[in-house]
Amino acid sequence: MRHAGEIAVQRRAGVRLAEHGSARVRAEIPEAAARFLEAQRMVVIGAEDREGRVWSAPLTGRAGFVAPAGDRTILVDAVPGAPLAGVFDDEHDIGLLAVEPWTRRRMRVNGRARRDGDHLVVRTEQVYSNCPKYLQKRTIAEDLEPP
Repeated sequence: MRHAGEIAVQRRAGVRLAEHGSARVRAEIPEAAARFLEAQRMVVIGAEDREGRVWSAPLTGRAGFVAPAGDRTILVDAVPGAPLAGVFDDEHDIGLLAVEPWTRRRMRVNGRARRDGDHLVVRTEQVYSNCPKYLQKRTIAEDLEPP
């Protein structure tokens, strides 16, 4: 399934490339994406604060601190601090980005999240991989303990 804008651009250009284009966007978490998330030690979230200002915040933990809990739910064993502290006490829009620097793989999740104790519960609306075009490979020199 392609985005309506992508189909319109293809139509205007006089081509229809069903097998080419952007990654497939879906609400469900594919198995490959689930395994990728479970291997991460850091994700970056983006959200608006209560005044409508957009912030990003890294969330860190041991591999497995981000884990799918069903086909459209992700549990994050961390919550953001200031300036996003308290924002997820009620359900709130969220963007989540997971990047694997040594392979340049990355994926994006958009959805709604709420705090449940020391966890974020993310209900996915869009799950997709991103192109690694502008990423440079990086190697992690040390395996530091998360704070």
